[in-house]
Amino acid sequence: LDMRYACCFVIYMLIVPQITHTTTTSSSPSSSTSASNNNSMSGDTTTTTTPYVQQKVLMIRGTRWDAQESFTDIKIEEHIPNNDVTVHEEKTGLKIWDSAIAMAKYMQNQDRLFPGKFREKTIVELGSGCGLVGIVAGKLGAKVVMTDVEGLIKQLEHNINLNGLNEKVSARPLFWGTTTTNEILPQNVDFLLASDVAWVTHLVEPLAFTIDSICSSSTIFILALEHRSRLTDNLLFTRLQEYGFQITTIPKKEQDKHYSDDDIDIYHFQKVSQH
Repeated sequence: LDMRYACCFVIYMLIVPQITHTTTTSSSPSSSTSASNNNSMSGDTTTTTTPYVQQKVLMIRGTRWDAQESFTDIKIEEHIPNNDVTVHEEKTGLKIWDSAIAMAKYMQNQDRLFPGKFREKTIVELGSGCGLVGIVAGKLGAKVVMTDVEGLIKQLEHNINLNGLNEKVSARPLFWGTTTTNEILPQNVDFLLASDVAWVTHLVEPLAFTIDSICSSSTIFILALEHRSRLTDNLLFTRLQEYGFQITTIPKKEQDKHYSDDDIDIYHFQKVSQH
C-alpha cells in the first residue's frame, strides 16, 4: 500500500460476482446531469458502464489533510464534549473526514469557476457531523440547513456560532428513513450535500429513501464518497437509480488538485424519472 496510508487494516473481504452500474462522465465542468437546469454547465457527456467487484472491505487509515490548515478562514472544533453523544456518534460524527474536505474544496473551486453558483441557493446537508461542508456553503452565500442525529446538533450549532453564520446556517436533527422529512426541511432544495454517509449496507435503504424524499427533479445531490465498501457503494447507486436518479461522476481534473485522492470520488445525482 502507498506510504500515505498512516494505518490501514483490512478487517474482512468478501468477493462476490461483478455487477455494473451506469455513470455519466462529463468532459467539461458540468455540475448537473440536466442541460436545462440553471445550475448546470454545458458540455458533452458520455455514458459508461463500469464493472465493480463487490467486495466488503473496512479500512482504517490516517487522515490525508488537516482541516484547520486547509481552511484558514473557517473555524471548526471537533470532539466537543456533549453528554448526548453516543459511542457510535463519537466514532463518526466528532471528526472531520477526508471526503468532507474534498467536497468543501470542490465547492470552493466551483464558486471560483462560476461565481455566485451557491449564493442564495437553498442547501440541505445530510450527516453533517462537525459541519465543515455546510459552513463552507454558508460562507459561499447559501442558505443552509445542516442535519444529523440529535446528539450532534449542539456541536453543529457551536461551529455555526464560531463562524458567525447564524443568519445563514442552521442545524436540525434528522433521522434517515422517516416520513417527517418534508415537515422539518425547506421545500425546493437546490442542492443536497453529503460526504462519507455510506459505509455499511444497513444504512443504504433509509439513506436512499431520505435522498428521494428531499430531491425534486431540479435538485442536484452532490455526494463525496471514500470507497470503503464496494458492496455498500453499489447498493446505494443501484437503489438511487431505482428511484430515478442519473449519476454523474466528477472527473478528478475538476476537483481541487491538492485535495483529491484516488479513493475519494465526487458524484452528482439528479432525478430524470419517477420511480
